[in-house]
Amino acid sequence: MDKLRKGDLLWLETPINPFGTHFNIEHLAKQAHGKGAVVAVDATFAPPPLMDPFKWGVDYIMHSATKYFGGHSDLLAGIIVTKSPSAHKKVSSTLVSL
Repeated sequence: MDKLRKGDLLWLETPINPFGTHFNIEHLAKQAHGKGAVVAVDATFAPPPLMDPFKWGVDYIMHSATKYFGGHSDLLAGIIVTKSPSAHKKVSSTLVSL
């Protein structure tokens, strides 16, 4: 946390697969925001409806939707969830079409 600066991204995976190890998201988000950093959570193991990281101060949520939408190996899908229209605009303006 000491090296975080304004504009940096703190990327968390919580809980961590396969053991369910978790972090105090609220505590880490407050520290990161205090330094001007942005906080994102990989919420694949605990999807956004089950653990709402926005409650704990996260700016963005990433979720690998492949297994939930398509099962195994027939589809590749991912979701980025934002908590505000301005955050959505920042993400959508940086995405590149393949």
